[in-house]
Amino acid sequence: MPELPEVETIVRGLAGVLPGRVIREVHFPDSKLATGCLGCAEVLPGRSLAGVQRHGKYIRFLLDDGSSLVAHLRMTGKFVFTGPLAPQNPARHLRMVLVFTDGSLLSFMDMRRFGTIRHVSPGETPPELRDLGPDPLQKEMTLPRFRAILGKSRTAVKVLLLDQRRISGVGNIYACESLFRAGIDPRRPADSLTSDEGARLLRELRGILREAIRHNGTTISDFRSVDDKTGEFQYWLRVYDREGEPCRVCGERIERIRQAQRSTSFCPHCQV
Repeated sequence: MPELPEVETIVRGLAGVLPGRVIREVHFPDSKLATGCLGCAEVLPGRSLAGVQRHGKYIRFLLDDGSSLVAHLRMTGKFVFTGPLAPQNPARHLRMVLVFTDGSLLSFMDMRRFGTIRHVSPGETPPELRDLGPDPLQKEMTLPRFRAILGKSRTAVKVLLLDQRRISGVGNIYACESLFRAGIDPRRPADSLTSDEGARLLRELRGILREAIRHNGTTISDFRSVDDKTGEFQYWLRVYDREGEPCRVCGERIERIRQAQRSTSFCPHCQV
């Protein structure tokens, strides 16, 4: 599932090409997505794109009338922008197409069909965005607030990092990697971290998210940017998906356990 860096990569790509474009037509080759985006085919034509924002793992397309489209890629969803002069080849797993007045297209593809898109009226705050916790890269996530989030929970720190109601945008890959770089055992209760460990974890979490954004995210299987290119951060992963391989710091074998139905990769020597 795309995490904060992958979604941020997509948003930055879309923000560079969509604002000002006017929607001419909306097509839904997939009736399931059309059901979740009721009324989109009727209300979107004639609207122009005012901007694109990221909220945790959600993408919000701002329209000129104050309404918006809120999308979640889930496991395999992706947006691809095609310019007006580019060849229009049939796309696999096509679920929605926005056709703009200049002939350019924004296509949403989703092999597993779990992705969602819905129209939100002006002034409405979608419940899924209202319930999100603070974003690690936004100013709202201060160190005191991060320490308070840790201190209020005896949940394993890795599991807490994945709870979007407490901290938004972080997923399995970057939770594993940030805990490794901070030298913290993923099984430790969140409230057992000292003030220094909390500060180190936030610093490493922010650092790895920014580093991944610079490399256009991580492609393990399906992730693509809006120009259909893969990410490159997978070549810099130190523990995720490296079970049984030697740790690049100490040489100990990387282990994998299950936490809250998710796999956790860590070094039993470096993380205490």
